[in-house]
Amino acid sequence: MTYSLLAGSTTVVRASDGAFIPADPDNKDFAAYQAWLAAGNAPMPAPGPTIATLMAYAETVWAALLAKGETFNVAAAGATPIAVLCDGTNATRGDLALLALFGQSNPTGQKTWIDNNGIATVLTGAEFTALATIVSAWVADTYPALAALLAAITATPATITTTAQIDAYVWPSA
Repeated sequence: MTYSLLAGSTTVVRASDGAFIPADPDNKDFAAYQAWLAAGNAPMPAPGPTIATLMAYAETVWAALLAKGETFNVAAAGATPIAVLCDGTNATRGDLALLALFGQSNPTGQKTWIDNNGIATVLTGAEFTALATIVSAWVADTYPALAALLAAITATPATITTTAQIDAYVWPSA
């Protein structure tokens, strides 16, 4: 049995099946790794990430960015700002599309929006339309950014070669 440490972490990779083993004392595989170390063995150096691994990681970071969301001001120009935290997931964008339709037919009508922090905010139909427009624009801006990141990973020579570079990537903000 041989193991390696995932670069920059405490996660162990078992060579026989590629299983990721978290550094958890209650995990039987981690206990087996600790016993293997106690027997005088040492882990192999961590291999560099593959292009496929980097691409999958980049897409995971992008999905997490959309799930985390941004804070958007949905107030009309010149009005007191109304900050709403909203994610960019498909489910939320679907909800916003329906609320934008409500807003177009009833701009002064009101509904309650529960943001990503669980905060309820009463918004008018016009404010829902604004929120849907702003969130859609932000999400649309993330697609070319993801494409550029993936291109940097697959370029010859690659300009993005580590997960740390992906973590440091600057994404569009609202």
